[in-house]
Parts: sequence; structure tokens; C-alpha cells
Amino acid sequence: YYGGEKWEQIRKLFRDWYLGDGAERPGFVHREQPLFPPEQLKAFLTRLQKAGVAAGIGTGRFRNEIVPHLKRWGISDLFDPERIVTQTEVFQAQEEAKKNGMDLSLSKPHFYIFGKGVAGLSEDDMAVLHRSFDPTLLNQTLVVGDAGADLYSARSLGADFAAVLTGVAGSAERPFFEAEQATYIADDIFGLLPILEGGKGE
Repeated sequence: YYGGEKWEQIRKLFRDWYLGDGAERPGFVHREQPLFPPEQLKAFLTRLQKAGVAAGIGTGRFRNEIVPHLKRWGISDLFDPERIVTQTEVFQAQEEAKKNGMDLSLSKPHFYIFGKGVAGLSEDDMAVLHRSFDPTLLNQTLVVGDAGADLYSARSLGADFAAVLTGVAGSAERPFFEAEQATYIADDIFGLLPILEGGKGE
């Protein structure tokens, strides 16, 4: 079960193979490729930046599993560093919450990961959990995701949500997102460009 001895053994084995040992075994992390060519992503993000849109990331992966990719693909500078929130920050926030008598999971579909991105990485975790950040920021935010957990997390936060059909199930997810009344639905992130350049999203 989650957190048990067997779970920890499997997690360690996976991370050893995924991250490698830093010497003889490089790890599968170094073989990862994005869904779309890096140059296409770079052009997309550059257009967002020119339109005044701050791009962020809210991921269930750890910081050392995502940031190196962004640098390797040449797109790290196109994301607002204050709005890159990973599972690393989630675990840190859970520890801080526990010190304050709040023993809870802050992984998606909890709103924390996107709330932290909206408020900014330097914002106090407890302020995020108590929604003490500027509420008008939500009116400028569009959460983009390909899974139900993303949608529920955005909804819990109170932000608009754009579904992209690039998840495991692909276009078969459209009925789900339609039924859940996602604010927007697109085949991929590039289909959201007119919306984002029009001023909706952070």
C-alpha cells in the first residue's frame, strides 16, 4: 500500500532506473522526448511570452525530473520560474501543513499545485492553502491539462480549465471533458493559441 515498505522498495527501484546513478548508468530520464518537437514548443511559448502570457507548469513529477528536460530542450527560459510547481514543492508544503495541524494530501486533485503557481513559488504555503493570495489573479489564469485530476484541481481552485486531448486516451477523453464542462477543449495546446493570445491565461 502507499507509503508501506513494499511501496518504498518499488519507488526506490523505479527512481534508481529512471534517474540513474549519476555515473555508470545515466537513467531513462535522459532519453525522454516531448510530445512535440522542441522547436515547435519554443515557437509556441515565444508567442505566448510576446503576448504577455506568463507560462507555468504544475506537475506531479519531481523538480529534478522536469527542469533538466526544459533546459535540454531549450525552453526553460520561456517559463516563469515563479510558476513552475512540482511534486517536490507539494511534499514540502505537506510537511509545512502537518506542522500547522493539517495532515492532508496536496497532490492533484487538490488545488494546491495550481494555487501555488498562481500565487507564485515564493508565496507562503499556508497563505496558498488558506487562499490568502490576490483573488483577481484567478481571473487571469487558464489551467491547461489532459487529465481529470487537472480539471478537478482547477475547478477546486476556481480557475478556468482548458482540456487538451493529448493524454493517454487521446480524443476518447472528449466526452468526459464535455460532460464535466471544461471551459475549452482542444486537440492539443496549439489549438489554444488564439485564446491565449487574446489575453486569457497565465
